[in-house]
Amino acid sequence: MLIAAAALAALPAASASEARAVEPAEGYQAIQQVFLREDFAGVVSLAQTFILEHPDAPQVPRVWLWLSLSLDRLGEPHEALRELDRLKNRLVSNDPVWQELLFWEGDISRRAGQMARARSAYLRLVGRYPGSTWTSQARLGLGLIDLHREAFASAIEHFHEISSRHAETPVARDAMLFEGLCHLQLKQFK
Repeated sequence: MLIAAAALAALPAASASEARAVEPAEGYQAIQQVFLREDFAGVVSLAQTFILEHPDAPQVPRVWLWLSLSLDRLGEPHEALRELDRLKNRLVSNDPVWQELLFWEGDISRRAGQMARARSAYLRLVGRYPGSTWTSQARLGLGLIDLHREAFASAIEHFHEISSRHAETPVARDAMLFEGLCHLQLKQFK
C-alpha cells in the first residue's frame, strides 16, 4: 500500500488525477459483480462507501439504485424507498436512470403496501416515458394495484392493454394470467 501511494505521489500531476479517475470505475465494477452475485449485504456496504468517496462519479446514480434494490431484497423496503428519495433529489431531469427508478419506486411501494405512492410513481413513468421498456411493467403494476383494490374492471383494462401490445413477452403472459383472475372475480366466464 505504501509503495502504491509513493508511486502515485511520484507521478506527474495529470497522471495522478487520471489514476484517481479510474478508481470509481473499478469500484463500480466491483459493486456490479457483488450485485450480480446477489450478495445484497455486500452491495449495501460497498455502495454506501462508493457514494461517500465518489459523490460526483457518473456511476453514482446506478450504484445508488443498486443500494436501494439491495435494501429492498434484505427486507428493508422503507429504507430502500428513503434511498430512492435521496437519489431522486440529486438526479438531473434527463438522467436515463429516472425510468428505472420510477419503476422500482412503484414496485417497492406496492409491495410495501404504499399504494398511493406506487400509483404515483407508475403514472409518472407511463406519462414521462411512454416508449420506455419499463412502461409495460409499470402498467402491470397499475393493474396489480387495481386488483388489490378489487377494482377488477379497471385492472382488466391495464392487463388487456399489456397482453395485446406485447403479446410475446413475459410481462404479457403475467398480464393475461391476472386478466383471467379478474374475469373470474367478476364471474365473467368465456
